[in-house]
Amino acid sequence: MALPILNKTFSPVSWFLLLIVLQQFSQINVASSSGGSLEYFSVRDNHFEGQILKSLRNCTSLVRIRVERNQFIGNMSEDFGIYPSLKLLHLCSNKFQGPISSNLGKCPQLGTLKIAGNDIDGMIPPEIGNSTQLHELDLSSNHLIGEIPLELGKLSSLNRLMLNGNKLSGLVPLELGSLTELEYLDLSENRFSKLVPENLGHWLKLHYLNLSNNEFSQGIPVELGDLVQLSALDLSRNMFREEVPSQIGKLETLEKLNISHNNLSGSLPRAFEEMHGLSCIDISHNEFCGPIPNSQAFRNASIEALQGNKGLCGNISGLQPCKTVTITSGKHRKGWIIFIEVVFPVAGAVAISMVVALRILVLFRKRKRDSDEQQRSANNGGFFGVLVLEIFKGKHPKEFLSSFSTLSPNRIIELHDMLDQRLPCPSLEIKDKLISIMEVAFSCLHVNPESRPTMQYVSQLLSK
Repeated sequence: MALPILNKTFSPVSWFLLLIVLQQFSQINVASSSGGSLEYFSVRDNHFEGQILKSLRNCTSLVRIRVERNQFIGNMSEDFGIYPSLKLLHLCSNKFQGPISSNLGKCPQLGTLKIAGNDIDGMIPPEIGNSTQLHELDLSSNHLIGEIPLELGKLSSLNRLMLNGNKLSGLVPLELGSLTELEYLDLSENRFSKLVPENLGHWLKLHYLNLSNNEFSQGIPVELGDLVQLSALDLSRNMFREEVPSQIGKLETLEKLNISHNNLSGSLPRAFEEMHGLSCIDISHNEFCGPIPNSQAFRNASIEALQGNKGLCGNISGLQPCKTVTITSGKHRKGWIIFIEVVFPVAGAVAISMVVALRILVLFRKRKRDSDEQQRSANNGGFFGVLVLEIFKGKHPKEFLSSFSTLSPNRIIELHDMLDQRLPCPSLEIKDKLISIMEVAFSCLHVNPESRPTMQYVSQLLSK
């Protein structure tokens, strides 16, 4: 027998009368050999207060229980029993207390369990993993502690998992990677730490992922790029470091990205320019440097979404314009625009650059003593350019040198691709000094040795 669904607002007197009727109704059912015939109980969206019906615990025939958005109190583990046929339990936005009942693992038909917005405490019972028909599990906005039980990895039908707004801690178990049907995952506002599980790439149906406000550290996992259905990604307010992996460009359906308030550094990958669906970004309060990507999401971003980074540049109000260097090649002095993203340590970078310049000058001044000073100086100029690039890049720039003479005029080159990516961004003052060195170095790479500046002229330029 199904009880009429009650979704209207009742006065306290009406609720008192309703309780009398329901008590009598449920007592009749409980007395029967089958455990009662009450299947649907719904009093959602009212202003009911006080204890939930104690007799509901024994109504084993219940299929759906909906009491959300009231002000019921009570202990969840004591007020609800074992329901072999229960498919939906919705207790959100009440004042239930106590731990989550382990009896929920004995409800084999349970498909939806939502208890968000209560005062539930304790740990998530591993017995929930036995409810293998679950497709939605919402335990958010409570006071849950401890780690995510490994047994949740058995919920192979789970589409939506919300554990946000608790005090959960520890590692996110690798077992969650087996939840291949997940479409929505929110673990935000907890105390999860260290690594994001590497097998998250198995969540191929995921369209929403929120890991914000935790203590995740190390780098953003490259496996994120495998979540090709993702439309919203929030990694903000963690301790992620290193660079944003270029694999993020594989998220072609991504619309919203928030990686603010981390320790991310380096330049923003060009892959952002291929993410045409991206419409909203927030990269503020990191350590990014260099030009912002040429995409609509970045062009339309507010300064608040970009601020707090020490080296970003671009044509956005509030950002400094990117510095440029013009180099020449060929008889007609064809120029390239070079965006300088000098990646040198902030502390001591000036000293390093000056020492490098002095050592280079000493080396070449010794060579200038040769009898054929003019020709040797021109040759040394070319060697100077190669040596500077090798110092900046951290290895011999042979690939760049092989294509240098064939570069088309006015081509835009992101210089950070040629530099040692292991080093952080310098201050603007240091950039100015290193730009001068780089400008001279490129002039020394002219394909015609006779068109290269002499080392005497290079020495004069670097002495200014």
